[in-house]
Amino acid sequence: MILLDICMEFVDDECKKQKQISTIKNIEPDDCINLYDCQLCPLPEEFVKFINQLFHHQIREYFNKSNFDSNSEDLIVFSKISSFLLKIIAFKSYENILKKNDDYFKNLLDILSCFHSMSNDPKSIFFTQDLRSTNNNNKCFAENESVFGFKRNIIGLIANYLHENMQAQEQLRISGRFIALLDSAKIDRNNPFILQWTIFAIRNALKNNPANQQFIENLQKQGEIFDDKIFNDKIKFI
Repeated sequence: MILLDICMEFVDDECKKQKQISTIKNIEPDDCINLYDCQLCPLPEEFVKFINQLFHHQIREYFNKSNFDSNSEDLIVFSKISSFLLKIIAFKSYENILKKNDDYFKNLLDILSCFHSMSNDPKSIFFTQDLRSTNNNNKCFAENESVFGFKRNIIGLIANYLHENMQAQEQLRISGRFIALLDSAKIDRNNPFILQWTIFAIRNALKNNPANQQFIENLQKQGEIFDDKIFNDKIKFI
């Protein structure tokens, strides 16, 4: 945990030195900042590769469990690592490590599917409710430190995988996980800016992909789009 904090501070400090992003004071997943085409390589590739492999191998085993403990230190560690990976995934120098592995992308989609299946269960620590809903005005929403920002980070990683990646775009649709992504377009107290990250992911999934665009159009015709306003106001078919 301490090592990851140090690494993230180091990445921030190095980024501040770069002229192309000199106006950015701090790079945080909350800001939905993506530095595509950035050539910066502030950390050794082997270290990044190790952290990425550790995350995917361990989290796969964790999500195979039948129950989840809200006080689990594992969840806090996973959330911290996902935040670290989201911070550096946009760097061009790490592209082959973080964005070129189909198994890792499938892993992220499986995690998203788990979130989706548990998000409507009030007893689940991954339970989420859209704070925009009028039905929630009189309810109290408690922030959960162990999962705070976790789902947002996963969707942020998925969004980066989908960026100009036709294979990932196709995998999202064929795997049946597109619905889970669409259902994540909510305002969730435990996941600040998750709506923005989800919109960005959907945009990347639709760009230059007629099959995915047709998939969304079919859902719209069937009345199965969870928030049709997103496609009218936020996302245009490209």
